[in-house]
Amino acid sequence: MTIFIFQRFFEQDELNIFDFSFLVGLFFIGLIFGKCIYLIYLLTYFTIGEVESLFLLKIRCIFIILTTTPLISLGNMIIMNGKENGEESDDKLNFIIILLFIIITIYLVIITPSYIILNIIIAIIHISSLSWICLTFIYAYRKKRLFGINFLIIAIILLLDLILYIFSIATSPIRRETIGFSPIYIIFAELIDLIIIIIIFFGYIKKPSYISEN
Repeated sequence: MTIFIFQRFFEQDELNIFDFSFLVGLFFIGLIFGKCIYLIYLLTYFTIGEVESLFLLKIRCIFIILTTTPLISLGNMIIMNGKENGEESDDKLNFIIILLFIIITIYLVIITPSYIILNIIIAIIHISSLSWICLTFIYAYRKKRLFGINFLIIAIILLLDLILYIFSIATSPIRRETIGFSPIYIIFAELIDLIIIIIIFFGYIKKPSYISEN
C-alpha cells in the first residue's frame, strides 16, 4: 500500500511535501515502524526491566505522534484558506504548526517519568488528534474539497477507531483484572487495526462521488 501511494506521488509533474499522496504515504510508513516497535515491546514484555520497557513505549508513542502528524497537516490544509478549487494553501504556516506540535508532544513523551503519566499524555494526544482529523475530513467532504480522497470513508473509520480507543481505555482496569496480558486480545486488537488500515487505504484510492458527478 505504501509503495503504491508513493508511486502515485512521484508520478506527478510537481512534487510538494504537503501533497496529500505524500502525507498519506508518511502516515503508512509511520504505521509500519510503530507496529515494529510494538512487536518488539510485546516480545520482550516478560524479559526486560521496567526502565527498558518504558523506553520502548516512549519510542512507540513517538511513532504514534509522527504517524498522526501527516493527517493533522492535511486537516490544517483543509481548514486554511487554500487548496479549495485549486488554490495554494499556506504551507509555511502549516509547517510551523506541525513542527511545534511535534516538538512539544515528543518533548512531553521524553520527559515522562512513569507509565501512568505516559498513558495519560498519549491518550490526550491520540484523542485530540483523531478528533481534529475526523472533524476536518468531514468538513472537507461536506465542502467537496478536491483532494481526490474519499474523506467521508476515512473520517468514519477513524471515528470508529477513536470510539474503540476510548472504550479500550475505559475498560483497561477490568481487562487487567480478568484477562491480564492476553495474546488473544492483542491478536484481536491488531486484526481490527489491520481492517482499519485497509479501509483507510480504500478511502485514499476511491474518489468521492462528487468528483465523478463533475
